[in-house]
Amino acid sequence: MIEAKPGISLTEHTIAVLNYAVKEFKKAHISLVINIPKQELFEAIVLSCAFHDLGKGVKEFSFSEKKNFSHALASAVLANSSLPESPLKDYIIFAILGHHGTRSKDLFSNHRNQKMTLKLPDLIKEYDNIRNYINSNCKICMPELNLKTCAPAETIDRVLKAFWDGKGNWYLHSIILGILNLADWKASEGYKQNPFTLPNFTTKPLREFQKLSLTGKDTIITAPTGRGKTLASLNWWKSTNRKHLTYILPTVTTVEAMYETLEKEFGENTGLIHGNLSYYLYANMEISEEYHTKKFWMKHFEMPVTVATLDQLLLAGLNWGRWEPKIINIASGAVVFDELHFSQPFTFGITLEIIKKLKKLGIPICVMSATLPRYMLKKLKEVLDNPVTIRDEEGLKEKRIEIKGICPGSLTHKIVEEFDAGKKTLICCNTVKYAQELYSRLKKFVPEEELILYHGRFSTEDRIKLLNKITHDNPRVVVATQVVEISLNIDYDVLFTELAPIDSLIQRFGRVNRFGRKKGDVYLFPFRKNSRSVYDKLIVSQTLNQLKSKRTPSQEELLEIAEEVFRQSQKDIQKRIENGIAKAKYIESVNAKIFSMEISERFHDDLLREGLRSITIIPEEFRDQEMSIMELLGKQIRVPLSRDLMREITRDLEKGKGILFAKINYDSELGYIGISDDPEII
Repeated sequence: MIEAKPGISLTEHTIAVLNYAVKEFKKAHISLVINIPKQELFEAIVLSCAFHDLGKGVKEFSFSEKKNFSHALASAVLANSSLPESPLKDYIIFAILGHHGTRSKDLFSNHRNQKMTLKLPDLIKEYDNIRNYINSNCKICMPELNLKTCAPAETIDRVLKAFWDGKGNWYLHSIILGILNLADWKASEGYKQNPFTLPNFTTKPLREFQKLSLTGKDTIITAPTGRGKTLASLNWWKSTNRKHLTYILPTVTTVEAMYETLEKEFGENTGLIHGNLSYYLYANMEISEEYHTKKFWMKHFEMPVTVATLDQLLLAGLNWGRWEPKIINIASGAVVFDELHFSQPFTFGITLEIIKKLKKLGIPICVMSATLPRYMLKKLKEVLDNPVTIRDEEGLKEKRIEIKGICPGSLTHKIVEEFDAGKKTLICCNTVKYAQELYSRLKKFVPEEELILYHGRFSTEDRIKLLNKITHDNPRVVVATQVVEISLNIDYDVLFTELAPIDSLIQRFGRVNRFGRKKGDVYLFPFRKNSRSVYDKLIVSQTLNQLKSKRTPSQEELLEIAEEVFRQSQKDIQKRIENGIAKAKYIESVNAKIFSMEISERFHDDLLREGLRSITIIPEEFRDQEMSIMELLGKQIRVPLSRDLMREITRDLEKGKGILFAKINYDSELGYIGISDDPEII
């Protein structure tokens, strides 16, 4: 017997893989704009599964694979030698090669001369068992195993020659390898997914726009915050008859908040994925086999309801990491983009290119926003399939706030005055440094338990603690930066905000009187000189001029102001969108469409954004402390990259895993304070 896994025969494992592959193929809802019959595609998947582990039937193989031997390459060599020529043969070989190990352009460069001595007659017996099973159950005739194998280098070169020039089909490769990966993993684990049925989401009467969301096709929904966009999106999902949902949000905090909301509805069928997933799960469950299993499947979008950051979707669409099974899971369901307007034009350009790919896989898409600008609406209509546009007309006419104008006198004293009057108060600054200064002044007047500072330069563990305090302890005064614009499901009585562009202000206004129960008061305070590194002074000035005549604006009026303010910036916005589109196409070209992104390309720059670069580091003080990797991840902070900071960064080679340390000033109450001569922190 040849073992595929310790104690499990090659035949037994391969049959299990085939059975899972059939289920995955049926689940995938594949709708391709390519000239390949569905049956031919199915046969390619079956053949890739049949051959994927045959390389374990050679004498050089060991389960540790520490002998610089690749069973995936040996399997691909057997497939190359045995399978007849066909339009999909190269894809089958590449899938077998890539089911373990690299799929980048340096494809198995260290294994070109590997030797392989077949275990005969055992390998023939195992292959015949697999062949007979496929003939009986899949009605596919497989060839005899050709024992006169070609050299490994010949198989590698065949794949490189076939795909190097960019003629490969991204969709075909995603489907064949993606299903092979999922089936192989599930067979190895004995994976069991509980039956999933969509529940009735609410017994409450639906608002008109929520009723209209039951379109069953591409849809764009515009509605103010607090009006029930999430419920509208769930009803839309139900109307698509898909059993899988990928829910996309812009930030880690919004993803975690939505995950916790949806988990109450869907329980263990809910998953999340973002850059800090390992630490989030570590902080919320014990490290165990269950922890590692849950993290693995969440990372691959396997859960029926998966909430993910936009970055995770874009990176999968740009061939980063083990992207193929992620694409298959996403393709099996529907996709919701929430708060897409938060993307800068460059990122939006990349997003448009990824949406094009999703649409070619036949995926229904819903885009939701409180403030979707017209330029985004126009571009989305170009890439979506004749989308239905829905507006919450009732909500857009609501007047939730009263703008009191520029805050008179001392800002600190006015904030304290509102606090003493018993009002919940939110203060939003444009920079971390000013938020820290204002917080320090307010500490003299506001009790510690009623005051909190929140911005994007806290460590992972401190951020989680702060969010829990904000959502559960309900402090009456929160000082924050623009991270509060979309990251918190909060409702305050009064807002003090530094002047900013109208789109940012609209988001900040949405944190006051969120549910339209009574008018919320808004005080503006002057745009500070150091904020110019964040926002364009001219746009801020135009915003103020427009707001002077609208003291109690409706959401619809605010959207019109935004269109007016940004009308003069349309050329620049369009150029930045085109830059994003060009970036996505460049990455596709570098990867020759179907090869995986190199790590150098992934981290060469801030791949998905323009402007200020940032880096994740750990304060130097923790370098020599006895801490686990997970504990160290909790100390990570995302900070702006500067030349001064670069000089302070060191890498811990012993601990590995890409951990960077730097001599910085950090305080768990104030967050990242910077280094000497550090510029204003955004």
